[in-house]
This record gives sequence, structure tokens and C-alpha cells, in this order.
Amino acid sequence: MKKVVAGLGVAFLIFLLGGVTLAQTVFRDIPPRAWYAEAVAQMQQMGVISGYPDGTFRPDKPVTRAEVAAMLANFHAALQQERVRMESEEERVINVVANALPSVVAVLSGDQLGTGFFVDNTHILTAAHVVGNRRVVTVQTFTGRQYPGRVVKVSAFLDLALVETKPTEAVKPVRLASSYRLGQTVIAVGHPKGLMYTVTRGIISHTARQIPGFSQRYLQFDTPVNPGNSGGPLLNLQGQVVGLVVFKGSEVGIEGLGFAVRVEEIQQFLKP
Repeated sequence: MKKVVAGLGVAFLIFLLGGVTLAQTVFRDIPPRAWYAEAVAQMQQMGVISGYPDGTFRPDKPVTRAEVAAMLANFHAALQQERVRMESEEERVINVVANALPSVVAVLSGDQLGTGFFVDNTHILTAAHVVGNRRVVTVQTFTGRQYPGRVVKVSAFLDLALVETKPTEAVKPVRLASSYRLGQTVIAVGHPKGLMYTVTRGIISHTARQIPGFSQRYLQFDTPVNPGNSGGPLLNLQGQVVGLVVFKGSEVGIEGLGFAVRVEEIQQFLKP
């Protein structure tokens, strides 16, 4: 087999993409090596494997038919692995959201709307600034039912509040994560600007961000959040809570700058 023509990069990529499609449709009922051989034959017919008309591409040695087949095989395997990875992560996100929605509630405190989530069958965790100075709030579950909630514990320092309620329906408490990592995918569920059960996705941007004027450290994340998300869960791809959303950077031109109370502070707050 002769050497490869100039412009191989574009032509080869286009052909490879076509070759994968060809393999998945026309030749799906024959062994993979057969369609590799057919692909190489078509490359020869198209003139892709023919020579060096302008001398712009010169490998150290001739490219053999077997080497081209190997390249096609590796490219196809890489595409398949990436497709599986992407589909796997997408399915995980979908499953996390489906499982988390029944755990999340709306917390109505006067004219304040925030988010919270069940940590057991009768207690909801939310942000202290959502409940304010009130000792009784209204809790609305995913089914739309409303229940009175009694604020039983507050930490202004951590910006956390625990609300006790007695729902007549089955609820689904969340699980708390044991760890988190920089760059980890996270999902927020909340009610920004009254748009109930809005789901957004991003990553952890920093694991211990110090904010001027605050003594504690926060999870920084780029998941889009807005007023109404406060008190809502920040979830990992296992559906576990890594943080509780408390505020975001809101100056003009600021984007993707959210902050959450870390799970270790949540665990400490929930101790009797």
C-alpha cells in the first residue's frame, strides 16, 4: 500500500466518522474486522490512500493496510467508550434528580420562599436566613401538600435551621456524603424566583473557600442558583448531599459563583 495524500486530517476524520456509522448500520451483522477491511478498501477507492501529490504529509515509513485498520479500530473503540461514559453520566444525573425530588421541600416563611430537604421522616434542614426570626413556617412537599413546621434549632453562624413537621405522606430522607472533591459534578434542586423544583448542574469549584467577613469555609460551586435556592441540597452523582446552598455572588457581571455550607458542618449541626 502506498503513502497517504495531503489533507489527510480532515478527509480521514470525515471518513472515520462515516466509517463508524457504516459499521453500526450496514456491517453490523458481520465481524468488526470485516468492516475495517471494507473501510480501507473504500479509502483506496476514494484516493485517500494513494500517495503524496504535494508532499505536505510524509510519515517516517509507509502506512500499511493493517496500521490503518488498527487506527480505525482504536478510533471506533474510543468513540464507543466516550459514548458509554456520556450516557452513563447522563443516566446517573437523571436518576439522582428523580430520587431527590421527593426529598426536597419548599419552605414558606412569611414572604420568604426557600428550599429545604428531609434529613429524617420528621425533620427538614434549611438555611437560617430562610426561616428568619419565625418559629413556625409552612412546608410544602413535592406532592403539593402543605404542613406546619416548627423551627427547633438554628445556627446563625452556620446559617442552618432545623424544622420539625409531621407529614401524613411518606417522605424520602436524603443521605449525607462522607466526602467531596474539587471538580466533582454536583446538582442543585430548588425554587429560584418561585420556579418550583428547578434542577441545575455544575461542579465544585473550591472545597474550602474563605469569604471576607465570614469565619467559616464554604464549598464554592458553579451550578446556577438564584434566590429561592437557599437551603436546598447540593448533591453528588450518588444522590448524597455534599452541601446546603446559602448564597451566591450577585454583582453585575458575576456568574457561576455559588456557595454552600459543607457537609461536615451539616453533620456537626445535626448532632443532638
